[in-house]
Amino acid sequence: MPIIYPYSTPHHHNTAYATADHDHDSDYLGITAEAADSDKVDGLHAVTFGADAHVLATDENGNILTDTTTGMKIGTAPEQKLALWGNTPIIQPAGAAQAAPAAYATGAFGLDSDAKMQALFDLVVAIRTALVDAGIMKGGA
Repeated sequence: MPIIYPYSTPHHHNTAYATADHDHDSDYLGITAEAADSDKVDGLHAVTFGADAHVLATDENGNILTDTTTGMKIGTAPEQKLALWGNTPIIQPAGAAQAAPAAYATGAFGLDSDAKMQALFDLVVAIRTALVDAGIMKGGA
């Protein structure tokens, strides 16, 4: 802290400056030096904030904006987890029951066998489970 002298008191300015043996470069970040984490802002890498960064844009109402050329993906691989409305994130559901049902030729609604009816039921259950697990559908009252 600098010493403050009254105007009427004679004084020297020697104490206002660093001594000749004081080394600013070892005590402070040097003029040409770079801090170890200089590529970060609040712990986030600087490219997050750059002009070329892929930043999620929203409008004044919070709606997500995308471009009209390539669009946007949420999750780029089946093992990346996702959930909505507070559910626990899950990977992309997969299973044999999700396969497209075989073509139906006869019977009510084309369901000409118990096996085809069971396959349709299994598909509906798989769809419901995926929707509930991802939080897209509540699944109950």
